[in-house]
Amino acid sequence: MFFIKGKFLRLDALKLAQLAEQPNKGEYMNYLAEEFLNQIVKLWASLSYSSLTLLALLLVIAPAIAQLLHRNLRVPTYTAFVAAGMLVAALLGSISQINLTTQLLPLLEAVTMVMLFEVGQRVSFSWLKRNPALLLTSLLEYIATFLVIFLVLWKIFLVEAFAAALVAAVASSSSPVVISTVAQLLRARGQVTERAILFATLSTIYTVLILQIVLTGVLATDTTDRGAIFVPLYQLCGSFLLGFLGALVLLGAMRTAVLRGPLQVVVVIGVCMLLFAMAQFFSLSPLLSALALGTLTRVLDRQHTVARFEWSDAGVILAIIFYVISGASLSWQMFFAAFGIALILLLIRSGIKIGVHAALANQTSLSLRSGILVGCALTPMSSVSLMLASNMAFSYPGLGQAAAYAFGLSFLLTLLGPAIAELTLSAAGEPTRRRVL
Repeated sequence: MFFIKGKFLRLDALKLAQLAEQPNKGEYMNYLAEEFLNQIVKLWASLSYSSLTLLALLLVIAPAIAQLLHRNLRVPTYTAFVAAGMLVAALLGSISQINLTTQLLPLLEAVTMVMLFEVGQRVSFSWLKRNPALLLTSLLEYIATFLVIFLVLWKIFLVEAFAAALVAAVASSSSPVVISTVAQLLRARGQVTERAILFATLSTIYTVLILQIVLTGVLATDTTDRGAIFVPLYQLCGSFLLGFLGALVLLGAMRTAVLRGPLQVVVVIGVCMLLFAMAQFFSLSPLLSALALGTLTRVLDRQHTVARFEWSDAGVILAIIFYVISGASLSWQMFFAAFGIALILLLIRSGIKIGVHAALANQTSLSLRSGILVGCALTPMSSVSLMLASNMAFSYPGLGQAAAYAFGLSFLLTLLGPAIAELTLSAAGEPTRRRVL
């Protein structure tokens, strides 16, 4: 007996009784097996319409496959989770009635916000005041990457200037979440690790602002609405203010109820969810709001009420979910459609980042070797770029092939980025000891 969509599905009891009384037991068993398989098919047909069921299956199957890839094939830990997410999502997508990628993107953005809160708590922007050359290096690296990719797309591949600028902005960013979680896995601390996280965080801020500036410029040109030029300023200040209010709420809850351990993590997730909803309502950036929340919580928390969960089990669990869903959100079709150009953009992007940080290493009190390693550590792109590319493609369907280039590059670096970051930080000699998952 099965219960599906409020209705009980029963085998034909009368026919079973008749067959059971006959001497030919083989016919009885065949009928029983056939009916059982029919009910299983009906059950799966019902479940395949449920995105919650598919998500549950993804989180059940993908970690097991990831462990097999890591232990048997020596695939780097977080790359194994991304690959497992891709494989399971492809399988579920082929036998279900739901576009799993579309269903997972909002969840991925919510998880990323919590991860960015942790990054914001870790990054010390006062470091820029003590060493202004760091900010200059960050700006030069981002601007150089943006301009070269923009010119390659615009002049060589004949992509429209507007679309080329959007793709270049997405391609110029690095993922602070990937670098931070790999550092967490390796227990890595040192100049290369901390600078890579700082530069990646700054590049995320630049990307969100550049995208908004480009989109605002097009809007102002099309509608002759001069007031549109203030939209980027609204985005920056509004997201910062939203993060500030979230920090006050978070610290107020922590101090009033004296929350500790897992309760802190639950409250942090709740505040991030509130920011996510409010940012969407006010047309602000959830990513900038989450970064501001983490940074301002660190600045305002003089009594150290909020304990960082970077090294805790909660942080590891969030990282695993983040990588599995990141892999499941990737689109194979767009990757194959833009593989060649995505590979070219990857080589250009990596070469510029490594070159700039190597050239300016001495200016920032770093050795040449460490500068090269910082540039290598900035290779990862992940959910942030994927979400930006998805929002870009959704808002401007006319981008077509240009959006596919951004997806293709994001696909490559979501898969390869964690492995490159792990190898780079290991080469830098900064891991203290690896955490076993």
